[in-house]
Amino acid sequence: MSTGRNQLDGPPAAAPRSRRRGPQAGRIGVGLLTILLLLFAAVAGGVLLLLMVGNPAGRTGAVASATPTATPQASTSSGDGAATATSGPSSSPTDSAAPAAALEATIALLFPASGTACGDSTGNYTSCPVSSRMEQRLTALQAMAGIPYRPMCRCSRDWVSVAITAAATADTVDVTFKFSGGQVTMVVSMVPGVGSSGWVADDTTCNGGDLYSQTEPPPCWAPG
Repeated sequence: MSTGRNQLDGPPAAAPRSRRRGPQAGRIGVGLLTILLLLFAAVAGGVLLLLMVGNPAGRTGAVASATPTATPQASTSSGDGAATATSGPSSSPTDSAAPAAALEATIALLFPASGTACGDSTGNYTSCPVSSRMEQRLTALQAMAGIPYRPMCRCSRDWVSVAITAAATADTVDVTFKFSGGQVTMVVSMVPGVGSSGWVADDTTCNGGDLYSQTEPPPCWAPG
């Protein structure tokens, strides 16, 4: 009977040993899996780092492609073969050379076909398209006693006709006055300013003298 009990007691005694080995094996498996995942992550990170270090051109190329570049303005040819810009900023009075039409339009206001210059009949030049310093100079000459000419045209009488021609390469205009006894040409220097054309007169020169270098500038025409 004792032998029978020993045989019955044998198998139950072995079961606890198998249960103790189960959790230990599970922990080992989890540890191995964790190590494999860490190794894979390290290898993947190393490969990515090598790609980034070994290909700097790719990074700079991506940055360069994101930078916008200026697009040149297209041009077309007009019927006479001259190239004209299809788009772009328009010219302004601060350009190195003013449009001839703008200069001539301003001079036509100063020296109209009527034969009398702007402001000369009244002595008031505030409404004339001239610079501030030229207005002050004309006013001072108008007030000067015994001056033998009218300050704006620097002439002593009305003209019969006037011809206005803007210079091609400079901001000046040639004004040719024709009088009953002859004619004379005055050169008017222009500067950007407030006015209908965007340009105003700043100086006049004739007979070798301008408005500012002498106390009394020489007349352009004063035959009597």
